[in-house]
Amino acid sequence: LVSGTSKHVAQVVENGVIPSFISVLESPHNELVDQAIWGLANIAGDSASFRDLIIQYGAVESMVKVLEETTKTTIKRNGTWTLSNICRGKPAPAYVGIARIVPLFCKLLKYEQDQEVLTDAAWGLSHCTASDEGINDVLSNNVAPRLVELLSNPSLSIITPSLRTVGNIIAGPDEQTTQLLKEKDLLPNLLALLDNQKKIIRKETLWILSNITAGSPVQFESIMGNNAFVEKIIHSAKMDSEDVKREAAFVLSNSTSECTPAQIIRVLNNGV
Repeated sequence: LVSGTSKHVAQVVENGVIPSFISVLESPHNELVDQAIWGLANIAGDSASFRDLIIQYGAVESMVKVLEETTKTTIKRNGTWTLSNICRGKPAPAYVGIARIVPLFCKLLKYEQDQEVLTDAAWGLSHCTASDEGINDVLSNNVAPRLVELLSNPSLSIITPSLRTVGNIIAGPDEQTTQLLKEKDLLPNLLALLDNQKKIIRKETLWILSNITAGSPVQFESIMGNNAFVEKIIHSAKMDSEDVKREAAFVLSNSTSECTPAQIIRVLNNGV
């Protein structure tokens, strides 16, 4: 029923299904728990108002408890997907209602046994890092090295949300950008992604680089002081599709705003 139309979902919610599903999460029977999780995911995915209602009923704490204790991959898989659904949507949920999920997502980001769990945990973190509080919590859980590592994952479904999360962090204050730039594999992985076959990956990578070049001269230097980056960025600005060209142009434009005269001269000498 809650996989049906919004009208179907609304009627079931009005008849009290959310607290019923939450109470079933305490069942000793894995099959029942799994169905309750699946039902909550569909309700959360239907609308922001139903998603907020799920949070208000206290489902987050119950879901986190289930995922921390279960050894069943199917429950971990459906549970991670559900919590990711609870964190997404516009308008975004109030961060105070989902903050408890961040440490769990950070833990699940290291769950190598199942790619779906890994993917949904990464998407969950991408939703949570839409706010400064979320970014601070993610960084305080020391997950930056793992996010950077996942940028070189062979699976596009894992690269995409990991790249978005990295982008959200770098789009924040300079201190957060600086913290991520300390990861030694970040820049080599971003450089490699500029050659990715998928346009959306090249575009998102350039968006990240534009936020770095808009930062301090030291941050600018990490990108524009590297000839390999400069050549690929200029190539993208000349040869790629229109929306990717636009992001590449922003990287170059931002690089002229905060840098030193000597740095501008070097950019000019590179044919910008």
